[in-house]
Amino acid sequence: METLRRVRAERKLLGQGGRVGRARINWIAYLLVAPGFLIWMLFNIYPMLRGLVMAFQDYRFLYPETINPLHSFNGIDNFVEMFHDRMFGTSLIVSLKFTAMYLPLSIILPVVVASMVAQVRSERFASFLRVVIYLPAILPIAAAMLVWNKLFDPHFGYLNVLIGSIIGRKVNILWLGPDLALPSLVIASLWKGFGYNTLLFLIGIYGINQELYDAAAVDGCTGIKSWWYITIPLLKPIFTLILVLNAGILGVTEQAMILTNGGPGDRTLTTGLYLWRVAFLYGDMRMGYAAAVGLSLGIVSMVLSAIIFKLMRTERA
Repeated sequence: METLRRVRAERKLLGQGGRVGRARINWIAYLLVAPGFLIWMLFNIYPMLRGLVMAFQDYRFLYPETINPLHSFNGIDNFVEMFHDRMFGTSLIVSLKFTAMYLPLSIILPVVVASMVAQVRSERFASFLRVVIYLPAILPIAAAMLVWNKLFDPHFGYLNVLIGSIIGRKVNILWLGPDLALPSLVIASLWKGFGYNTLLFLIGIYGINQELYDAAAVDGCTGIKSWWYITIPLLKPIFTLILVLNAGILGVTEQAMILTNGGPGDRTLTTGLYLWRVAFLYGDMRMGYAAAVGLSLGIVSMVLSAIIFKLMRTERA
């Protein structure tokens, strides 16, 4: 009965006033948050909405009259053109090849290295390893790709010098040549994102209860077996998170632009780089068509994310 009376009293207090509830609104807090919210709207929401509108325009930057959607609206013509655009098809194939090489390695290598680092007992040494592993992630992507461009140099690059010193003779491997340009781009991109993915896996591993390993050890499940049957299944949310974060790798742009500029020929011309060229380099700068390509990539990324969530069937990531 006491509980019932307390509930009725609380309801009565709430019913007395909407005035009480409204009086608790702190408008000063909203005013303090407003500048950040407006900046976020300006630099995130507005570009998204503007790009969505542009995807259905024949917007050409060099023709100011095409800026107005009412004058340059062309329906789905941009998307129809994409299906007949040979360069778009070529860039999409390159992006799919890049993704097929990059995505599995961006998961396998970090989870293996994270599992090894997690076994280090010295906290100081483990901290040192975590810092070293994460360093590439904080390096600006332009600097990282320029470094790899020098490493891949066929005459003075460190990779050729190292291989030559190992086999005892000079080598002249064309890392950025027609045959190896795309794998080399994958290697450089993996190095750039390796530390971030590794730390995510480390966070997941450190969060696993040690008692699970102790209980499994009683039944003889140790070493590789415990890693396979305990660690990997419990890292399922981390796998999902990394896969979703990498779903947009299909539109990789900066790496290809800086390291190879799409060459040699079109061997590393990704869809993201082709989109950039259409918008800022080719002809009359067809930003409407480029926006349509970008929207298509965004839809593909969302579909991939949905498939990942469906397959992984995880509640949290």
